[in-house]
Amino acid sequence: MPDVVGGVVVVLGFALAITVVTPARARLSTRALDVLAAFAGVIVGVGGLLIVGGANVWSWVVAPLVLGIGAVTQRRALFAPGGPLRT
Repeated sequence: MPDVVGGVVVVLGFALAITVVTPARARLSTRALDVLAAFAGVIVGVGGLLIVGGANVWSWVVAPLVLGIGAVTQRRALFAPGGPLRT
């Protein structure tokens, strides 16, 4: 059962991440997009930990934190002037 719940959580995080790169990107501020990207990364991290199961406390701290920061960094790099997805 935790695998199914974890999978659903990962899919929800992925759906939120897709929201950041869709036309909603034109309507939201940079700060709001950073918050959404970070939140999507954290959700995917938590979902992954639910799938793995038996993770220690540090995994629950570090994985969501790293994925949240990484999501913001990736969003900024991809949509930066001169980046591959700039518009």
